[in-house]
Amino acid sequence: MVQFAVNQRLTPRWSLEQDLAAWAQADVPAVGLLRAKLAQLETAQVKKLLDQHARQAVSLSWVGGFTGSDGRRFRDSVADAQAAIESAAQFGAACVVALSGSRGGHTHNHARRLFRDALQELAPVAEEHNLLLVVETVHPQLPQTHNFLASLDDALELLEKVGHPRVKLLLDLYHTAAEADLPQRLGELVPQIGLVQLADLAAPPQDQEDRCLLGQGTLPLEQIVAALQQGGYQGPWEVELGGPQIEAMDPLQVLQHSRAACLRLLEGGEKPQG
Repeated sequence: MVQFAVNQRLTPRWSLEQDLAAWAQADVPAVGLLRAKLAQLETAQVKKLLDQHARQAVSLSWVGGFTGSDGRRFRDSVADAQAAIESAAQFGAACVVALSGSRGGHTHNHARRLFRDALQELAPVAEEHNLLLVVETVHPQLPQTHNFLASLDDALELLEKVGHPRVKLLLDLYHTAAEADLPQRLGELVPQIGLVQLADLAAPPQDQEDRCLLGQGTLPLEQIVAALQQGGYQGPWEVELGGPQIEAMDPLQVLQHSRAACLRLLEGGEKPQG
């Protein structure tokens, strides 16, 4: 079975232990961890729960705030990110998600320099712990509260300036839905991608994300996944779901649907129902 995960964002009011029990019940082999859900747990407790439920960690989200948009100083944000990388390594995660922070009062160029400097400082830490830092873009129609990288070209330019093999792109299909030529670009993007987040949307977002079940939106998921696989992508796959449509559903049913969708997309299984 191709390894895939579902991100904890699906269940904002559940604990890690509740999540892992549900993931196991739905036979979802791995989880994308949220730091907000782990705040009251020691690293050893998280590892123990993962082992007890026989689930693997794929990603840890997120580190950032390097522009000072959350009130922290640059050095404090970098130190926090370093601690998160060290924890992610102990969880066995493949990558840590890095967000820039909003531009705040900075010029665009200054904000980009701050993010670049942070990533260059953190990249050797990621290398030491044998994992990746993955940089995400945000859909241009959404508020840039935590991230000002609103296009793939912006992200790729940043990666080039960072210039380290441990810093790669997080391809979140919800946010990159605004890229009209995405399917045609995937072959050239594959070497830069460290994590693919599977997602779907029925309509362009307005003031908040509103994701839908995989296969029930407008994205050509089969074409995108096939292009990534044909291009040689061998990294992890993670389903990220959230927003009003998803929150109105039974999380266990969403997990079961996501599992069926992943098997169909990644291994050519049957199309999920519902």
